Amino acid sequence: MSMQRSLTSAAPRRAGLLPTALALALLAMAGPAAAQHEEHADPGDPAASAQAPARAFEWGGVYELPEGELELLLQPGPDASMDLALLPVAGATEAAFEAAAAAADRAFAGAPQSLAPGEAFAPGPGLARLRLEERGEMRFPVRVPAAGRYALFTQHFADEFQTTFLRGAERFHPAAARNFRERFGQIRIQPAAQQSFGVRLAPAERRALLRSFTAPARVAFDAERMAQIGPAVAGRVVELRARLGDAVREGEVLAVVDSPDWGLAQSAFLQARGLSESAAPLVELAREAHARALRLHEEQSVSLSEVQQRRAELLEAESRLLAARAALAGAVHRLQIHGMGAAEIEALAASGAVSSLYPVRAPLGGRLIRREATLGSLVHPEQAAPWTVADPERLWVLAEVPETRLADVAVGAPARIEWFALPGT
Repeated sequence: MSMQRSLTSAAPRRAGLLPTALALALLAMAGPAAAQHEEHADPGDPAASAQAPARAFEWGGVYELPEGELELLLQPGPDASMDLALLPVAGATEAAFEAAAAAADRAFAGAPQSLAPGEAFAPGPGLARLRLEERGEMRFPVRVPAAGRYALFTQHFADEFQTTFLRGAERFHPAAARNFRERFGQIRIQPAAQQSFGVRLAPAERRALLRSFTAPARVAFDAERMAQIGPAVAGRVVELRARLGDAVREGEVLAVVDSPDWGLAQSAFLQARGLSESAAPLVELAREAHARALRLHEEQSVSLSEVQQRRAELLEAESRLLAARAALAGAVHRLQIHGMGAAEIEALAASGAVSSLYPVRAPLGGRLIRREATLGSLVHPEQAAPWTVADPERLWVLAEVPETRLADVAVGAPARIEWFALPGT
């Protein structure tokens, strides 16, 4: 079967390694096959065989390695051994990579040097056969004579053994790589698609797997920091002081409503206050008259019926005082329900000036997010609140979790929010 060759972008490279120009140059020279899904060639097609000669190695990658001793780390894979060649690359060109691949052909044609974990080797024209019989990770020292570009060619695909160069905690990843054989089910993603879908390549890490799912959600204001505001009296809007979206303070006037009911409520308060103030002296007069009648009756100057009459007048005066005070308390309570404070009630009592203009105030600070009332419109307490104020400092995200997923939700579980309007956030 003929082998296609392709060069693909590999895992992210270490800072300061192979220049981006090398990776771009190799990708550009590899042709269109590098940027799209590989198609299987016809084994009987001589042209395909000429373009992709069969080779003894399945994979090759270009690294930039520092001078000194590194380690080649491998994990147990499908075979008990793997042949490889580590060769210097003369430059960042396709010709240089092809020259290294040709040198790898010659190396794979020769006799391999068998190495057990812990035994060292160095870049050169020879072939190394790594013995991989152990169950855990295996490390092979690599003595790099000089810093530069090196191409690693492996008998099997390098990711089957999680092949990695490292020095201490520092890992070295290939800046570019090429498969020399087809892989069943392999799909290559074009660079533009990688960027669009946010596909990243990174070394594998051990992480705890958490059950997760995706649910539609919406952003809403905190219901505990939001107020639906309407007038407590019926009337006509004569002034609008806050626009939609304005920041408002607690107690700030949003609009003014001209309401006859508001004027009547103030008049009722003044009338009840006047009756209460006038009833108190009448009680005192009736109490004094009753006491005088008792003294005169003891002196036998007046009859018992006169005492009883004064007693009835005192009880009537006290009843009128109690009724006046109850009416005054009701009038004050009505004004307070409508939003008038104690200081304003005292000012009204002192001035006696009645105004039908009712101020609609914000009960909390925030933003005016809804205003249905317009200048001249009629409003009354029974209709839907024309104004809404909400505090935007804290928002709620309300997720519609299906019933079948309720077991996967717990208090304190982490959640990640993706915004369609702000991709990547």
